[in-house]
Amino acid sequence: MKIDTEISQIRLLITTSCNCQCSYCLIAKTDELMSESIARSAITTLIRSQGNNKMILIYGGEPLLNAGLIKKITKFSIDLANKTKKQLKISIATNGLLLNKPILDFFKRNGVLCSISSAGIDALHDKFRVRRNGSGTSKELSNKTKLALNTLSADQISAILCVHPSQINSLFDNFKFLLRQGFKNFNIEIIFDKGWTHSKAAIFTREFNKLLSFIYAQISAKNYIYINPLNRAFQNKDKDNVKQSCGLLENCLEVWPNGGLSFYPYINGKYKSTSNVGNVTKGLDNNFAECDFIVNKLKCNACCEHYYSRLPKLHGRHILANRDHISRIWATSIQKEAKKSKNFDTYIKKVKIRKFE
Repeated sequence: MKIDTEISQIRLLITTSCNCQCSYCLIAKTDELMSESIARSAITTLIRSQGNNKMILIYGGEPLLNAGLIKKITKFSIDLANKTKKQLKISIATNGLLLNKPILDFFKRNGVLCSISSAGIDALHDKFRVRRNGSGTSKELSNKTKLALNTLSADQISAILCVHPSQINSLFDNFKFLLRQGFKNFNIEIIFDKGWTHSKAAIFTREFNKLLSFIYAQISAKNYIYINPLNRAFQNKDKDNVKQSCGLLENCLEVWPNGGLSFYPYINGKYKSTSNVGNVTKGLDNNFAECDFIVNKLKCNACCEHYYSRLPKLHGRHILANRDHISRIWATSIQKEAKKSKNFDTYIKKVKIRKFE
């Protein structure tokens, strides 16, 4: 597939299979596997598109069930990026249960970033993140986490803190639990659920501000902690708002196991065809394939705006928007402090190059 515009990142859903049955997971467990040819085609399109900075996100299901493919496409991607002189990051999101020393050593040698999903404190984690037989996974994950943190560098590993409305009162406590385990990098993953009421949204605002206030205080002590929403707030400060809204340039192009393309989370059901925007073997639909984004335009053709309007609104998107809004406010405060504090200035420099997804 050839595209004339810039693609900054793709998300490869290499399998819909999983060794867990998490209650809030949106991925239908249809046991689909991505072929190497589909993965290569998608990666080639990404790396050969315009622009120098590229990112490949690998997820599932549980992607480590397809570890053989991960190794093959990692080597292929790195070789192609070196050949084309592109800057490349590869990141994998996993439930952590299949991590072992050989795969972690492979990640370490090849610079693959590893993000481990968690719901936080053991009792809360085991309420949602369970095996297919319903048993909790916190004890096993704890052992795998220790192995991962002892094998990978601190800059190479992150925790994905899954935030469900029913446990929103514990957001800050769950964050501190993962911090005590040894994580320094975090993503705050909002779980889409009908339970996001106005009162739950207010609690999220309180808890997330508490979390960011803690990070702010730690910067003064030169104890740097990073969370993706705050990282992005700094990374996007110099970008045009229109560019940030462009699906190809800034949003993640999802690649399904069958090669289907989408800007929307993987869906099985009546919206699957509606969310599809093409296929890696045939190309993008015309309105996206002919995209010719110019930063100086007042606005683009609103392809993505029209695209999202025909899809269902996911419960919790307003929490996601609020998470990013609060992060931008704190980014402004940190930036002001950086004018008079070397610790804050150093933090900003580190944040701008830190990206797990």
